[in-house]
Amino acid sequence: MSSEIKNNFESKCSYKIESNSKGYNTTIHVYEGANQEDIKKTIENTIFGFKYGQEQIMKELISK
Repeated sequence: MSSEIKNNFESKCSYKIESNSKGYNTTIHVYEGANQEDIKKTIENTIFGFKYGQEQIMKELISK
């Protein structure tokens, strides 16, 4: 393992979801030391956060 990952607390994987008028764009970065479980958890947490954010936006718009 390279020296890029100094400890277990550093992110080994990142996932980004962006929405636009045509749909969604996703980007994933997987770094050395990431395993399938790290990747799966990161994607699941990102999707949950994205959906939760969209729900909160809709609630705010409906309440106005």
